Amino acid sequence: MAITTLDEFCGERAIPRIDFLKIDSQAYDLRILQGARKHLAEHRISFIVVEMLFAPLYSGKAYFHEVYGFLTGFGYQLVGLYAIHRSLAGDVLWRDALFRCQTA
Repeated sequence: MAITTLDEFCGERAIPRIDFLKIDSQAYDLRILQGARKHLAEHRISFIVVEMLFAPLYSGKAYFHEVYGFLTGFGYQLVGLYAIHRSLAGDVLWRDALFRCQTA
């Protein structure tokens, strides 16, 4: 199976913008976003839902602060955190986060 970036995928298919992007990739969320730099820089993605990790669950998975910093660097704003998932001890493991492009 070939792997491509979101920017390449949309370019090959003449997809000019994405209204709503949901990423649930079990450890590759930040990498997928990094492959969408052109779309992010040009504000061509209106809303993004991504899993935000708060505890070490997957090897190589980016934590909340890394994804948050990456997206806010492109002018995206955190709208809210949803669907909290906790450990048996009650610790926050991960949550879904909704980001909005500030120009959307």
